[in-house]
Amino acid sequence: MNYIEALSLDELKTTKQAIFKVLQKLDEDYVSGIISEDEHNDISDNYMERAKDIMTRIDALENED
Repeated sequence: MNYIEALSLDELKTTKQAIFKVLQKLDEDYVSGIISEDEHNDISDNYMERAKDIMTRIDALENED
């Protein structure tokens, strides 16, 4: 079982929101020149993959019978 499968629906939703806040801050840091494009892309790709996995798990839990 991976860490995502161990999280409750509420924990998943909280984690999803936290990831979106990180991505927003990451974009702000890139635009302001705090981080490079390569750093932005590497970090963003990592968080987007996590967000995708979390949203898939949320959908699965919400659609359980």
